[in-house]
Amino acid sequence: MNKTFLFTVALFLASSIYAQDIFKKHGFDKETLTLSKGRYEEVFTNKEVVQIGSVLLNTKTNKVVKFLDEETEDVSFKAEYSSRWLSPDPLAEKYPQISPYVFCSNNPVNRIDLTGMDDYYYNEKGVQIYHLENKNPDRNYVIKTTQTTDAMYGTANYSQKGKSQAITTEAATKTENEITAGNLTGDHMSNVTQIQNTDKMEAMVNSIKDDGTGGTTAANNKEYSGSFGGKNGVYGTKESNAGKPSEGKPLVTTGDNDFHSHPSGTEKITIKGESYTGSWAQPPSKQDISVSGNKSQYVVSMGNGTIYIYNKNGVIATIPLSTFKK
Repeated sequence: MNKTFLFTVALFLASSIYAQDIFKKHGFDKETLTLSKGRYEEVFTNKEVVQIGSVLLNTKTNKVVKFLDEETEDVSFKAEYSSRWLSPDPLAEKYPQISPYVFCSNNPVNRIDLTGMDDYYYNEKGVQIYHLENKNPDRNYVIKTTQTTDAMYGTANYSQKGKSQAITTEAATKTENEITAGNLTGDHMSNVTQIQNTDKMEAMVNSIKDDGTGGTTAANNKEYSGSFGGKNGVYGTKESNAGKPSEGKPLVTTGDNDFHSHPSGTEKITIKGESYTGSWAQPPSKQDISVSGNKSQYVVSMGNGTIYIYNKNGVIATIPLSTFKK
């Protein structure tokens, strides 16, 4: 009986292995696709250049070699080529409970996944309202600001007053409800903007030496700046000379930077016998906005604990600094 059982198991395994080798019946000898991350060659062993319809594709470089003439050449789709996955999901190892052949966790109606990375969504208060998978974040999104220009900058007019690209509170609420329910497609997604990933956001915040407590210390009365990238998340960090709010002079760091800070420093000022507390402006200035161009830039405001994301049209979104403060 044991021999019969072992023979049956062996026969079953052999049949299963053969059944999964769908390439043999087409005359191709394939190696098993693995997640060796470059330790082994993970490409098909048949010819590198294959035809997919009217396109010749190099399966090693993933580059188009040639476009075929549909009138003179055979451009039919061959199943063994046209149905091929060119690479495994880059996060397949992180989710062993989900097949690497599954797309969008088997929920393609409510989810989109262009790169295979994790997506984290935040509202303007910095509350995480949705994540595609419960693992390390790779991309961050925030709902656009609802603060009008006057709400953000005050009602007074002054030369360096910036502007906001606010959406309505109703639009923000609807967007949050849709995203919380897992609906990541539709018109409401135009109310969301992508920001830097968590590693870079944390690196930006931690590169700033201002501790946010105000006062007259030199560290809390400087501008700090830098760019995103490099092995540490940011590079080219610089700091300005220290200044005083009462001097009315902007603090400037040179170079083409992706972010800079606005100081938390404060100063006691007496005018005609009356005492006031002077402080630095916190949102992006008119000058900040005018030189930003089309790309999103960041002001880290240490006085009010807010990160402002803006471009040449004004402030797009805000999120509390504490969201990315280690």
